[in-house]
Amino acid sequence: MRFLIINKDKLINTIEAENTDEARKHKDCKEGCLVVPIFDNQKFESGEIKIKSLLEQYESGLITKEEYEETINSNREVAYKENVDAKVIEFMRIFINYNIDFATLNDEQKQLLSEINTEVFSVKLKNPKSVI
Repeated sequence: MRFLIINKDKLINTIEAENTDEARKHKDCKEGCLVVPIFDNQKFESGEIKIKSLLEQYESGLITKEEYEETINSNREVAYKENVDAKVIEFMRIFINYNIDFATLNDEQKQLLSEINTEVFSVKLKNPKSVI
């Protein structure tokens, strides 16, 4: 296991040891030193212990290709839902309202479009944008 040896808030060394007691016996560990374990999925970077990125975990053999791809696909799906889907829907709504001849819609389509527009208007009334 890897350990950080820190003296007076300064990283002195990164070492391999079986356990904390063995790490404390290292020549760089002076009285009062702090011994901090670094797990396989962690790294020490810019003075901080950070979790390795998904790609770093894959490249280190901590996760399989399938786990990596499954997580990436899941992350993309969430990002699309959070960042794209609403914009696509808004674009389609605006496009329909300005480019479709209302007279060509059947009664069901007119009703649905009216309900959508009413709900959008209601949401905007309940959640007005700042006037800054």
